[in-house]
Amino acid sequence: MKNNELGIVFIGGFPPAIARLAEYNYEVISAMAKKLVKHRVKIYILANKDGTSSVEEFNYPSNIKVLRVWQKDNTLRLLLELVLMRRRADILLISYYHGVFGSSAILNFLSTLLILILGKMLRYKVLVVLHTLPELRKTSLMLSSRFFNHVYHLGFTITTLLIFKASHRVVLLVKIYRDVVCSMLPSLCSKIRYIPHGVPNYVYCSSKALSASSKIKVAFIGLLSSRKNLLALVEALSNVNRSLKSNTELVLIGAPHPYLPYNDLFTTVKRAVEKGISIKYIGYLPTKELQEYVCRCIDVVVLPYKLPTGTSGIAHFIASAATPIVVPSFVEFVEIYKDGHGLVFFNKNGEDVIAELSKAICNVLTNEVKYRELSKRAVNYAKTHEITLTSLLLIKEVVHLYKGI
Repeated sequence: MKNNELGIVFIGGFPPAIARLAEYNYEVISAMAKKLVKHRVKIYILANKDGTSSVEEFNYPSNIKVLRVWQKDNTLRLLLELVLMRRRADILLISYYHGVFGSSAILNFLSTLLILILGKMLRYKVLVVLHTLPELRKTSLMLSSRFFNHVYHLGFTITTLLIFKASHRVVLLVKIYRDVVCSMLPSLCSKIRYIPHGVPNYVYCSSKALSASSKIKVAFIGLLSSRKNLLALVEALSNVNRSLKSNTELVLIGAPHPYLPYNDLFTTVKRAVEKGISIKYIGYLPTKELQEYVCRCIDVVVLPYKLPTGTSGIAHFIASAATPIVVPSFVEFVEIYKDGHGLVFFNKNGEDVIAELSKAICNVLTNEVKYRELSKRAVNYAKTHEITLTSLLLIKEVVHLYKGI
């Protein structure tokens, strides 16, 4: 590192690539960079070069340099760049969830292990932002074999323990994750910091009222993959149409996952047509356009996840769009509801998921007072959880590591 200037190496997905938390990483790292530019701090992004969206132009602050050095299941060049970057940087910041480096569990494990070993050998000060925990996902993995389910969870757990052991600091974006780790492994608790996920606010939508139109617009937002229960959503909307004597349009906003293909998309569209539900595919939208579109056009958002998502970027990214969001009753969503977000829950583990989902959507669309309350809650949550605050807390941890505090 030259002239005693602080340099940060960041590893994670980054736009115009999609998935791997790329959009979130862009928002929080850009916010950090804007705060640090006057202090002559440079951030070197070691990003992926596959899974690119149709949006090619992203504006980075001048103190960010993006190097696209890895791709799905191949991180060899990333490891080389990590060595070369040591003379420019002292801090290694990693945005991590299990699966970030590709579809192979073994290669994900090896990549993570080698990055952590190199970080130790090169004497980086390592800070990991960890988005998921195995303890809260172990009953939800969708593997065909119980044996492989256990093997996957064991590898998941070992990787997480390695991250905690090899890092100087671990940031968790969900309070209950911190509580779980501290109760199970008290010796690691001193390394853990809780920092709120943060909301990028390009648009502040006025709190909304129920639309007077007989055509209800329901949006699914996110990557299209087998981890989202779109077929159940179609069936639920059919029930909603019958109950409310309404005409529902399902709007799909998102792109196929780069390495977790959604093979049921044709079946989903076919089922929607059979059930009399019009369906519209928007595709990928950048964050600002997404917030504007949801604010202007959508009555309710439904996120029919089959398994826990960690911090759920979508629930945060559209908070300022003032639109109620129907979600499964995972602990991560319960936590942000208690923090003030405008969410409605359905019981994913109930005997009839479709009936539970139908009931939750109907409850939103038939109660004007509740709808307004949820809309107002969402906007207030966005205002009190701005991503600039998240970036400032991350900067504080970086400075503490740099100074050895």
